[in-house]
Amino acid sequence: MNKISFILFFLIICILSGYTQSINFNANNFLKNKVNNDYTYDTIIYHNDVIAIGNIKNNYKIDLWYFIDSTSNIYKKCFYYKDSIFVNCSIYNLKTDILIKKNRYKIVGDNNILFGRVLTYDKNKVLLHKYFVKNSNYEGLFYLYYNNGNIKEVNQVFNHKNNGVSIQFFIDGNILSIGKYKGDLKINKWTFYYKTAFIKKEGRYKQIKVSIDEYLTYNRNDIDYKGSIPEKDTITISVKDSIWVYYSNEGNLIKKEYYDSGKLIELKEYNSEEKLIKDEKYKEGKLLHLIEYDNKGEIIKDEKYPPLPPEE
Repeated sequence: MNKISFILFFLIICILSGYTQSINFNANNFLKNKVNNDYTYDTIIYHNDVIAIGNIKNNYKIDLWYFIDSTSNIYKKCFYYKDSIFVNCSIYNLKTDILIKKNRYKIVGDNNILFGRVLTYDKNKVLLHKYFVKNSNYEGLFYLYYNNGNIKEVNQVFNHKNNGVSIQFFIDGNILSIGKYKGDLKINKWTFYYKTAFIKKEGRYKQIKVSIDEYLTYNRNDIDYKGSIPEKDTITISVKDSIWVYYSNEGNLIKKEYYDSGKLIELKEYNSEEKLIKDEKYKEGKLLHLIEYDNKGEIIKDEKYPPLPPEE
């Protein structure tokens, strides 16, 4: 056993035995093995219970590096390109030794900053996510995948939030919905589809600021808000606005909803021949006026709420 192999064996034994805290490794503790005149070294570095094994040339990491945790499992492999500020890494599940992520770093001084494409995988090595990072912030297109490899969702992302076009897909590849986000909240026109590719519903979202008490009065089906309620006076939410139109899976009109900043003000329902059969008007979530029609368009019911007392 040569000197390098012996020291490496000793370090691993120390790690497994819990004695690594007593070993002081720093820049002066590199184990160097000069192999030629360009000063390439086999190197082992200890830092925060992690051992890294790889090559150094002219004080820069080069080629393949292995990063090992305190239980001697490899949790990351990185390839450092010669004379490049970028490094590509593969990260593994410590319990299963299965690849879970591939990413790219940009070396800035002594720091590695996420920069470029990131891929994540499930336990069966199936791609789950693909996204892009710039200076450790999500930026660009963010892809999510089904287990069969088809795209589940694509979002334009900036500064870790959905900002821009968003498209969701069924597992067979057909579009489920398409719309836009701003700051992780829906805005403008959104269209939702059946698996048959017919439009299911379409309408517009609008962002508004409301008090916490007012937020609690909204129907959860009529708003878009993620996360818990913050401890502050007002929050920004996305609400249904203007006209929302609903269709059957054969493409026939079945319903129209009219909103004013998230509050339903009118609802119209249609029969299979797309003739109006019901018209309801609302205020503050309460039904004010109901009109029902027969198939010939004749009024068969006309009631206002609360109902007027019967005449004496």
